[in-house]
Amino acid sequence: MSFLIHRLSPLLLSRLLSQRERMRIVSSKCHFARCGFALLSCFVLPPSWADESVVNEIHRRHVTALLTTVDGDPLGSGVVVGYRNGGYLVATSQHVVEGLQRVCVSRFDARATAAHVLRPTGKNQQTKSVDLALVWQPDSLNSAEKRKTPVVANIDGPPPSLAEFPLVTASGFPTPSQASLTAPQYTEASGLLLPLLAKPLQGGFDLTSTAAVRKGMSGGGVFLDDRLIGINGTHADPLWPGALLDETGQPVGVLLNRKLELVSLGLSVSNVRKALKVAAIPTPNEQKGLASLPCGSRSPAQQPAR
Repeated sequence: MSFLIHRLSPLLLSRLLSQRERMRIVSSKCHFARCGFALLSCFVLPPSWADESVVNEIHRRHVTALLTTVDGDPLGSGVVVGYRNGGYLVATSQHVVEGLQRVCVSRFDARATAAHVLRPTGKNQQTKSVDLALVWQPDSLNSAEKRKTPVVANIDGPPPSLAEFPLVTASGFPTPSQASLTAPQYTEASGLLLPLLAKPLQGGFDLTSTAAVRKGMSGGGVFLDDRLIGINGTHADPLWPGALLDETGQPVGVLLNRKLELVSLGLSVSNVRKALKVAAIPTPNEQKGLASLPCGSRSPAQQPAR
């Protein structure tokens, strides 16, 4: 029999949610058991559900990418969200690729190859205020072959109901410590999606969750099972905490600001869909330049670090 154990801190929840909201979580998440100072939510999964959870994890791993410089230095994470003109479209955070025209993209089953950072121009200027970027990575298949079913994230479907506090999974490649010589490892972190924001923050952030997103996971995915619902933005407990601003540039309230420093922020997938509609594929000359660009030898480790 399989178990999915999700650890929640009562202290953290008490600082984020009202008593009524906390009771709704308790009543909706099967049953809770006290274990010291931790609150454990134990979900007993029948075999069919367990098999589905494994399939969902495999899918998340296949569509989550590591972004590095051409020298192999890790930049952040990304998610494969489309396939167009013989190449993959990878969504990531704008701050991950800021100032760069070309990066290297790799997934757990492929070597790193050069990719072109798409810039907001003309008709897609509206995406500039959102911390989101698209990267185009040419398919590694020989041009004589044809990609029948490229593996991309599922970005369709309605937004999740925040009132139900859904359990979501954040994916990405955390940056190793400076003392580590190993490549970033694929990592997943689970948490509850919370209804903390009435309107987006500056940068377009409109998702808040208790998932323990770490440095290097920016640009990775926020998934509901196998469906992409958002992009990782910032992690909890920022190194330089300060007053957060809403989308109009006004500071949020003091109480809300304190709560937001305790959670991970993200962008809803609707921003990705908007960006894909106006994405401009690199010109033939730009694509030729990618073929001659070597990428560093670092590639993501295949075993997940939990």
